[in-house]
Amino acid sequence: PLIYAAYGDKYLIESFSVVFDHLINQRATVGDLYRYLQEYSKVPSPPSLFEYILRTPAKQLRS
Repeated sequence: PLIYAAYGDKYLIESFSVVFDHLINQRATVGDLYRYLQEYSKVPSPPSLFEYILRTPAKQLRS
């Protein structure tokens, strides 16, 4: 299980839930999360990190 504290931030709770479900459905690993961060840091004008994760298939990062 994953435990996190949102400290009453309803937007964070809702948006993280969507991203978490997306990552589970993609069978993302900790390594995939690391690659997401690596690739995200290279994007010149990136969307939010959550949007980037939702738009980028984990499988794409593995190739």
